[in-house]
Amino acid sequence: MSLSAEARVAIDTFRRAVASTETAFRALRSDVAGSIERLEDVVESLIGHLKSSDSLLVPLLTGVTAPPRSAHAAVHVAILSLRIGLELRYSHPELSRLGQVALLRDVGGSGRPPAGAGQDARGAHGPRDARAQEIVELAATFVRLSREQPTGARAWPPTAVKETLRQARARVPDTILKALIQIAVSFPVGGLVRLNSGEVGCVVARNAGLPLRPVVSVRARRGSSSAAPKLIDLQERPFLYVQEFLGYDDARPGPAESPW
Repeated sequence: MSLSAEARVAIDTFRRAVASTETAFRALRSDVAGSIERLEDVVESLIGHLKSSDSLLVPLLTGVTAPPRSAHAAVHVAILSLRIGLELRYSHPELSRLGQVALLRDVGGSGRPPAGAGQDARGAHGPRDARAQEIVELAATFVRLSREQPTGARAWPPTAVKETLRQARARVPDTILKALIQIAVSFPVGGLVRLNSGEVGCVVARNAGLPLRPVVSVRARRGSSSAAPKLIDLQERPFLYVQEFLGYDDARPGPAESPW
C-alpha cells in the first residue's frame, strides 16, 4: 500500500519541524536573536497537528530509523511530550511551554538547555514546571528505546513501552505513566496494520475502551489490491484481530531513506 494522504502530511510536518529546529539550534549556539520564537513556531505546528491526528506518533511506535541527530531526537521528544500533555488535558499555554522544554532539552548534546535559552523556556521553577520535566524525560526515554528496538512490522504493543515503564516506574508519577500507556497501546490513526486474515488496512478510527480493536479500511489482501476499500470494525468482528503493526507503509524504506 502507498502512503496515505495523512501520512504524507505528517511526514511533511515532521521534516519542516526538524529543519526549523536545526536552524533554531544553530542560532541558540551562536546567541542569535529570534531563536526561541522559531522554536515556538515549531511547537505550535506540532500542537495543531496532534490535536487532529496521532499520525506523527507512527514512526515512534514502529522504531525510529533516522540517525539520532539532535534536532530529530528533539522533535520526536516534543511530539510525544505534547501528546502526553494533550492526554492530561493541558491548556494551550501549558502545551506551548511543555513543547519548548522538550525541544530545548538537549540542544548541544549535554542533556541541558543552553544558558541563553531563557528561564521561561527552560522551566525548572514551580510544580507545573517540574511536572513538565518529568513528562519530557519520560518521552526522551521512550524515544531512546524506540531507536534501539528492531524496526518494521511487529506485534503489539511496541517493545519500548514495557522497557520504558520498567525504567521510569520509580521516578515518574502514575498519572503520566498511565497517559503514556493509553497513547502507546492504541493503534494510531493513519498507521497500517495486518489482520490475522492476511488483509492489510489503514486504521481510520478508534473504539473507546478497545485500543486493540480499531476501525480499519482494508485495501489489500495477501499482496493484491482490491478495487474498493471496505471498512472493518474490529469490535464487531470477534474472530478478526490485528496481527502486526506495519507503520506507514507495508514496504517500508530502509534507514537511509527514512524521513524520521
